[in-house]
Amino acid sequence: MQDREYTESEITVERKIFSSKNFSSYVISYLSDGLKLYALMNVPNTKKPENGFPVVIINHGFIEPKDYNTINSYKSITDYFSEKGYLVLKPDYRGNGVSETQDSTLMRFAYPVDVLNLIESLKNIPQANSNQIYLYGHSMGGEIVLKVLEIAGKKPETLAKIKAAVLWAPVTNLSDWFSKSHVPWLQETKNNKNYYLETFKIMKTPEENPILWQSVSPINYLSDIQTPIQINHGVSDGTVAYHSSIELYDNLISLNKTAELLIYPDNDHNLVRSWSKAAANSLSFFKRY
Repeated sequence: MQDREYTESEITVERKIFSSKNFSSYVISYLSDGLKLYALMNVPNTKKPENGFPVVIINHGFIEPKDYNTINSYKSITDYFSEKGYLVLKPDYRGNGVSETQDSTLMRFAYPVDVLNLIESLKNIPQANSNQIYLYGHSMGGEIVLKVLEIAGKKPETLAKIKAAVLWAPVTNLSDWFSKSHVPWLQETKNNKNYYLETFKIMKTPEENPILWQSVSPINYLSDIQTPIQINHGVSDGTVAYHSSIELYDNLISLNKTAELLIYPDNDHNLVRSWSKAAANSLSFFKRY
């Protein structure tokens, strides 16, 4: 992924959803690897700064792709940053909602491509400052953000545009996440134990093909990250164990990266009990950069 090129696309405004006092909301589309993908776009209703509005890209966590909704999924966090003056984009990723895909079996591993192609396309959004981009990622979205940062670390022009990243309960190690002992605990496999059967037919399991799974795990490429990162995690998270964020933070610090870790006692995977505090901490971190 670090060696390939990422290409800009025209941005099409498909429809306007609504307009409030603070921002107007739209469904947009763009092309990624020739696939038509959709995204939510919220644009502040205030006067546009000279260089355009700073951009926050919301990278959502796993939702059953057919149940994912461009408008309503992750609405709280998209509204939050929109009300704070950011132009907010929330890409579906390929195969989610009504966005196109060619291969549903392995599409998760191409989600960072969709985000990077969107970043390249921001210059075609007149209201956006394509040189002031912030990334937010929750759960699987945190995994995607880490991969985007690792790829950007090898691409100076892209790197210069991304100012900071915030992770909430990120997935960091796919070798562990898809291990035989952990797969039965995944949300998507509780109702369908064969959910990843086709994936494992192609890639084998992490136990059977450890080198391949290590190669797609962002925890193994942290040295390539050059962007400041804030990590937020709840101690009572029953989906992604909080010790994985401690490991991520420790590894980043050992590599002399700019990172901070915020731990929230008695909080679950979505930081429900401290959501307002975590959102404010995320905003404060973005404003530093």
